[in-house]
Amino acid sequence: MKRAIVGFYKDAEERVRPITKSLAELNRKKILKNPKPFKSVKPSWKRRPIFTLRKGEVEMGIYDKDRGIIGSVPIASYDPHLLNQGYVDETRPPNLPGVKRWSSPDLTPSKLVQRQAVAEKMNGGTVLELYAGKGNLSNEVWASKADKLVLVDKNPSFLKEADRKLKGKVKREIIVADNLKWLRNVMKPEELGRVKAVDFDAFGSPSTGMKTFFDNYPIRNMMFICVTDGSNIFLAFQRKRKSALNFLRKHYGLTFEPTGKREDQIKALDALMQQQGRKHDFSVEPINVAFGKRQSVYAAYKISPK
Repeated sequence: MKRAIVGFYKDAEERVRPITKSLAELNRKKILKNPKPFKSVKPSWKRRPIFTLRKGEVEMGIYDKDRGIIGSVPIASYDPHLLNQGYVDETRPPNLPGVKRWSSPDLTPSKLVQRQAVAEKMNGGTVLELYAGKGNLSNEVWASKADKLVLVDKNPSFLKEADRKLKGKVKREIIVADNLKWLRNVMKPEELGRVKAVDFDAFGSPSTGMKTFFDNYPIRNMMFICVTDGSNIFLAFQRKRKSALNFLRKHYGLTFEPTGKREDQIKALDALMQQQGRKHDFSVEPINVAFGKRQSVYAAYKISPK
């Protein structure tokens, strides 16, 4: 693969090393085009900003807890052909109608904008990225705002790609490990440094990883929590079954009958965060939410010790 030198950095031994990028990456079109500045509604449990996708546009609107999405306006455009389904889960059988295999884009534009809105509130610190994958969020969002990134994923080839993307941009720690096992048995809060954001970017439901993190990481300072939740695709097909309600009750503490709409998944994540706040003695404030191309839901919260 042909590569070009785009800069230089000093390694641990103070030797000057080149920073290179593949010509394909340099010539790659940007996911977002012509982004526009936007004014945000003040977030609350009643209303908060929401980012959605519509016909090649990222739109921003208001999510109302009782009324759903209230209005929306385009804030950026994107090329749908660039949404490469770069993540595939071969371990989970495609047991829903019309689903041949479970996959997700390398980086969904609505998630990108949603995470960028959170990163704008940061100034330095450490970002812990669980299920870090190929480092797309690391590269496009967190690298420019954090002093250090800690990337955890069980796929070494994904992390190798992430490390290459981040070379010369930010201090980072690359950890090849099962995320849940690392959270339970390896993570040492005192060694992570000044954590300002934790990004749970998993396939399916993130609830077990979130609970495991809060069980093992005492909240002593304000930080941001970002979440990717793809479990609503299962609930949409199971909404008339007791299994869907049992799933929400067990994993999120939610007790109402699901409708299959993604608004339910926002309520489920809100319930989970409030539950964890009560259990571990921290306060929770919502920041924003977003919807992906299919059933994915993205959300962000600010937490602070009481």
